[in-house]
Amino acid sequence: MMSSCWKRIAWAAAVLPALASADEPAVNVQALATTQAILDFCARANPKAAEQYAQQAQALLQGVSAMEADELRKSDAYQQTYDSTAQMIGDVPEKEARRACSESTPPRP
Repeated sequence: MMSSCWKRIAWAAAVLPALASADEPAVNVQALATTQAILDFCARANPKAAEQYAQQAQALLQGVSAMEADELRKSDAYQQTYDSTAQMIGDVPEKEARRACSESTPPRP
């Protein structure tokens, strides 16, 4: 039976491309922080695809200035969401994390 953490990673990994390709100019700070935490986690779990995850993270902020991105990342809402997401998925066993992340490697741009 699949653990709830595993289900959360699998779900999040499945929606990453949709979140990153959204054409809306406004950035939801909680969605950004959650997605960034997952991408960072997967980059560590699947180092061969780290560059692809980094590109996916950059796509999340398409149309946002570097200054605005820095402000978003420094906000309490971003930090709290990122930390709680990282903590939640950090409990996933390494083997399962590698499998989930490798099966959901973002497409190359």
